[in-house]
Amino acid sequence: MKNLISLCLSFVLIGLTQAQTAESVVNQMLSALDAGKTYEYTMVQEERIDGKIHRNKIFTKIQETPKKVFIDNVEGANEGVQVLYVSGERDNKALVNKMFGIKLSPFNSLIRKNQHHTILESGFGLLIGSIRDAKKRAQAQNAFDQVFQLAGSVTFDGKSCYKLILTDPTFTYESYTMQDGESLYSIAMKKKVCEQLIVEKNGLGGFGSGKSGQTIQIPSSYAKKTILYIDKSNMHPIYQEMYDEKGMFEKYTFYDLKVNPSFTFKDFSEDNSAYDF
Repeated sequence: MKNLISLCLSFVLIGLTQAQTAESVVNQMLSALDAGKTYEYTMVQEERIDGKIHRNKIFTKIQETPKKVFIDNVEGANEGVQVLYVSGERDNKALVNKMFGIKLSPFNSLIRKNQHHTILESGFGLLIGSIRDAKKRAQAQNAFDQVFQLAGSVTFDGKSCYKLILTDPTFTYESYTMQDGESLYSIAMKKKVCEQLIVEKNGLGGFGSGKSGQTIQIPSSYAKKTILYIDKSNMHPIYQEMYDEKGMFEKYTFYDLKVNPSFTFKDFSEDNSAYDF
């Protein structure tokens, strides 16, 4: 009898696994990400800059609304640098421990050195936007199954994950004329694309480049190909790989991810004795 029950349970579990589709996994992931209000994790970041992959290991605490971020660069070119940003405080500037208490804009080149994104994009918000944009465009063209593929399950960092592959067969670059008041950052946020790819494609000197009236080439979507490992226990993408026409330009792996941890004011205070401000 016990063997029969075990066999029946196995068939039920197999049936539940087979019932999952790319669309159901995407919807569950987006719902889980929408419910994420606070996070704590260690992330290994690998980003292509000037043709080379730059690797950094960063410990992060985030409160999404109002935005509060603490990051500690554990390994990499910025090792030892801690940054604290609290929306509405310090004139919306970030405190940097290695800058002798100097407060800098999140868009300052010193904070963004060897980084694709600003501290404001810490977390999963940028990914949510790009996935929703890809989903909307795919559904509009009745091509969801061509863009989103559920490629079974994988084990990553001891966790069972769904492997989701996004492929954009129409990935290209489009002409865009910069308007008054626009920056490469605001264009990237509006178009749900990677700012670094705009810099690379146009041979620009940095994120502060570009001016009103200038025509630039921008990617038509965030990536030509994206690979995600989605932790089945919390439906968060703990492994992310993005490719353009040249190859991989971003990879983010999340370790010890805590979803909705409880924080106190000390977690985002320069007076925290565990920090080095």
